[in-house]
Amino acid sequence: MFSMECFLAARAKLSKLKKLEVLGEGVYGVVFKAQNDVTGEIVAIKQIKDFGNDEAGIAVTTMREINALKYLRHHNVIQLKDVLCAGYKSFFMVFEYFGIDLKLYLTRVPCKPDEMLVKSYTKQLMEALAFIHSNRVMHRDVKPQNVLVDSEGNLKLADFGLCRQFTMPMKNYTNKIVSLWYRAPEILFGSTMYGPKVDIWGAGCVMAEIIDFQTLFDGVSEIEQINKICKVLGNPDEGNPMLGCYDFINFKASQFEVYNNTKGLDALIKFHSQEQLKFLESIIVFNPLIRKSAMECLRMDYLKNVEKVLPVQWCFN
Repeated sequence: MFSMECFLAARAKLSKLKKLEVLGEGVYGVVFKAQNDVTGEIVAIKQIKDFGNDEAGIAVTTMREINALKYLRHHNVIQLKDVLCAGYKSFFMVFEYFGIDLKLYLTRVPCKPDEMLVKSYTKQLMEALAFIHSNRVMHRDVKPQNVLVDSEGNLKLADFGLCRQFTMPMKNYTNKIVSLWYRAPEILFGSTMYGPKVDIWGAGCVMAEIIDFQTLFDGVSEIEQINKICKVLGNPDEGNPMLGCYDFINFKASQFEVYNNTKGLDALIKFHSQEQLKFLESIIVFNPLIRKSAMECLRMDYLKNVEKVLPVQWCFN
């Protein structure tokens, strides 16, 4: 329950924040770029859309994002600076302002990135995931739009609106998560028992997009998405208990195509090196038990001795 003192304090803080421009809009809110009139600091403000529309109060997704980011402090994770409730339909989350999202950068950049930039971004993303996973949090929506980059080569994981704390052994969670193109196979097949490896699949899809400027798997429906994956990786083992595959009620076996002569990721992506191919093959894997964890990825030779690399500067203007 918010007190009148909380409302007044929030309004006082908000009065010092001047909105400069709209940065983006999603299901849960609108994000503005703003400046503190007193300190000059630039921040990003997320105004929660449906707060105050019914008796439910703050949506569970918003509360999860707040609770997670309150203690997830890492140089590769976006920082939540403040939470302000100023009354009816006036609930705001104040974040550090940081660069542009990776999707926008890839749209603007005119040429294929150097392998060292791919390594740098991949390592930073894996460091973010290793940190949140070690704190028992799944992001559950890893995609280029939720990865922020700046002109100095830094990267931060953002938008924790679909995040979820997890326990081991794994429990049942909703499978209505993750944007379709970055959704792990176990979720596509309808599994509700999954873990942090769903984030690793998304990170692999992001890495592939950085390398080749193309979405790795771009289905328009769940069944088309699965078939696009099978066309590259082959059909999964029908008896795999982690996938359930043809046993799940989402699809019938007749809806699947059979791919006997798959060519693999190297037929789809123009890799910089064989080492890069082998790294991606370790995370774009059907079985989450075999899929590398973020910590295991950081121990692989491909990400050792990787330094930050400056991206194309004018993309940030």
